[in-house]
Amino acid sequence: MNRGALARVVDSTSELVSVEQTLLGPLQQERSFPIHLKDSVEFRNICSHLALQIEGQQFDRDLNAAHQCLKTIVKKLIQSLANLPSDAHVVACASLRQILQNLPDI
Repeated sequence: MNRGALARVVDSTSELVSVEQTLLGPLQQERSFPIHLKDSVEFRNICSHLALQIEGQQFDRDLNAAHQCLKTIVKKLIQSLANLPSDAHVVACASLRQILQNLPDI
């Protein structure tokens, strides 16, 4: 794997945080929908471990795990939002789908 894959994971993570802050935060106050904190904690742990690695097989495994975990988080958020009948959720889902498109398999 290369640094390009790492850059995509980092960029997608930044996009996800932005969507969570600007779109999902207000939506969650309006309507309750499930957020899967276990996935976020796992993602944080993987990224923490990844930050301690240097290039090599373990780095590649951790990067792949972070990539897959991030995709899982985004997909679960989309599923959670699918049941909300509001215009705001449509915008949030579109933003989340864009994040998935920017995270091709590595």
